[in-house]
Amino acid sequence: MNITKEETGVLSACIRIDISPEDYQENVTKKLKEYQRKANVPGFRPGMVPINMIKKMYGKGLLVDEIDKLLRDSLESYLKDNNINTLGTPMANEEKSPEANWDEPSTFTFHFDIGIKPDFDLNLSPEINIDYYKIVPSAEELENEIENIRKSFGTFQEVDESDEGDWFNVELKELDENGQLLEGGITHSRRLTTTTFPNPEMASRMNGLKKGDQLVFNPQEAMNGEASHIGYLLNLDADKASTINTNFELTVNSVERIALADLTKDIFDKIFPGENIETEEDFRRILKEDMSRSNQRESDTTFYRAVRKKLLETVNFPVPEEFLRRWINEKEHDHDHEHDHKHEHDHEKKEEKEPDFEKIFESMRWQLIENKLFEQHNIHVDYAEIKNHVKMRYRAYFEQQGGFGSDSEQIDKTLDRLAEKFLEKKEEAEEIMDMLYINKLLDVFKNNLTLENKEVTHDEFHEISGDHHENHDHH
Repeated sequence: MNITKEETGVLSACIRIDISPEDYQENVTKKLKEYQRKANVPGFRPGMVPINMIKKMYGKGLLVDEIDKLLRDSLESYLKDNNINTLGTPMANEEKSPEANWDEPSTFTFHFDIGIKPDFDLNLSPEINIDYYKIVPSAEELENEIENIRKSFGTFQEVDESDEGDWFNVELKELDENGQLLEGGITHSRRLTTTTFPNPEMASRMNGLKKGDQLVFNPQEAMNGEASHIGYLLNLDADKASTINTNFELTVNSVERIALADLTKDIFDKIFPGENIETEEDFRRILKEDMSRSNQRESDTTFYRAVRKKLLETVNFPVPEEFLRRWINEKEHDHDHEHDHKHEHDHEKKEEKEPDFEKIFESMRWQLIENKLFEQHNIHVDYAEIKNHVKMRYRAYFEQQGGFGSDSEQIDKTLDRLAEKFLEKKEEAEEIMDMLYINKLLDVFKNNLTLENKEVTHDEFHEISGDHHENHDHH
């Protein structure tokens, strides 16, 4: 066997492979003899079929299979032994390759075009400045959050007249078609608020009510026809609730309003245990920081895009565009052919669309830059990391729901089982792997580049970052 490489352009080459009978004949003959031993042909005893008959029946197919295997193995070994890293996959060059004569085999010659990965320098340094937008709550957002905290620790106090957001203790009674109490009808005492009713007209009717006031309403209309909401209101199952179409009388037994709690050290300790906050000023400062941390993912995503844009602009290297255009077109053709075959009875003809080569080349260049960074900074993600991340997600969820016991060994087994089941879904596993790769790359960027930290509100941030998104692929 003889293999040679000819440069054909920028980062492209043609590999010529000559396969002589000495390379394939022994294995083909060996397989023919195996077929002969196993052949069951009428008129011949097992193992006694003439070899020429076996060759006539199976010889060409065995030869094609053997040549195909030799080509794949030899090309892979040649590229590996010569440290040739390819972009895309090798493509047969049929113009240069003479037509194979499988009936009279001798020396076979094949040509394969390849695209070669570029070698380039990449250096992350503090000289590269990137804006990092830290999203901080506006004064209004901070005040709203503080009010919500004060509400959550507040107490209910009875008031004379209702307003939006107030609570009621009410009695609901079903009426007949004449507006009288229905004998044996539904009655239910419950607690509700002005926002219990999704219908805005009904919700507004709850404002301005006093103790002892009554109003008549239709649950179907008040709950916008949602059986589950009607069931919640009247304490019925969904099937029963869906049949309700009568009016009800609502009687107000009391109206209550939340009296906001004062901001005290007791509340500070419950919201931020271990911080030992003494003053409202410190509480506001720490709460603002906590609210900012909840926006970190948005900040990181925009920062990542900015670094991507900067590196694509400053790290210059060529790619074998001519080869890649042909490779992409062939992949698109194979995909369209497969789609047409699956939908051969669909007579609607889709308009052919030219691939967006510039966007594809940009994506490939970024993949090359990412892979270089992974190598330089020893970044990798293994199954154990992915599994541990999923376990942490499940743990946080169950702790939030208060569903964990004290048996740590049993808890870990449960989390293991849930994580392994979750990771059986390939797309979910790949999504988490991508996220972990990006998180590690973000750490590298933050530790090696100069971040120009800028505090912005949510509105300012969205105006700066826009709504565009980038895809991140890892190989």
